[in-house]
Amino acid sequence: MNLIPMFLMNSMRRPFISILGILLLGMIAYWPVQTRVGVDYEWSERSIHFYEKATNFFSRHFQTRHLVSNLLEEIDYPEEQLQLLFAWSRDHVQSTPPGLPVVDDHVWHILVRGYGATDQRTEAFALLASYAGFPATVTVMRIPGTANGLIVALVKIDQLVHVFDVERGLVFLDEYGQLIDAARLATAPEVVRSITNGIEIAGRPYEHYVPSLLNLDLTFNRMELQKPWPRLKHETLQFVNRIFEVTGR
Repeated sequence: MNLIPMFLMNSMRRPFISILGILLLGMIAYWPVQTRVGVDYEWSERSIHFYEKATNFFSRHFQTRHLVSNLLEEIDYPEEQLQLLFAWSRDHVQSTPPGLPVVDDHVWHILVRGYGATDQRTEAFALLASYAGFPATVTVMRIPGTANGLIVALVKIDQLVHVFDVERGLVFLDEYGQLIDAARLATAPEVVRSITNGIEIAGRPYEHYVPSLLNLDLTFNRMELQKPWPRLKHETLQFVNRIFEVTGR
């Protein structure tokens, strides 16, 4: 006798749960979130819907992946892949033309605009390297006790980190055409001097900047966070940490 009422209750519960799920998804999709944009180093924020931010994120991800896949379609050797991406990024992302603003939003947009400041051009190459499967980041080589610095990309192949100076078009190769790792460059000023032809930056030889690479605490998070899975893990961890902060645990 109780089977009919139970059946009816289950039948009514299913559409209710479905409607509730749709409403919840709608609330999440239209939840307001913040996005930041910098123009000539002045930052502003604006509010957009979560679905817009998510859609833009996945669009950038798939376009970057598609670009790198096409560029490296016929190249298998890691060092050749990186040198091709380096040359391509230098050719396609020029220095900011006079009169145009420096726009700082997303790394993919630097590739689309085709120009950027030194740090942005370097980030564009690092992004491509990261999507090719090589952990990459951007750092500043500094001379201790001075404000002088050089922006370079650091890319990891297996366990070795290599230096790429996008602004000056410098790739550090040995006499056999193989990449020289950062640790060796940092302790071999004569090698750096030979490759850079003795150029000076802010009145100091290029090789004076390189030893600072030995003291860097490297992280490759920024470029990795342009990808869905690392970003999801990062945002989940941030969310959990905020809950613990609120609850005091």
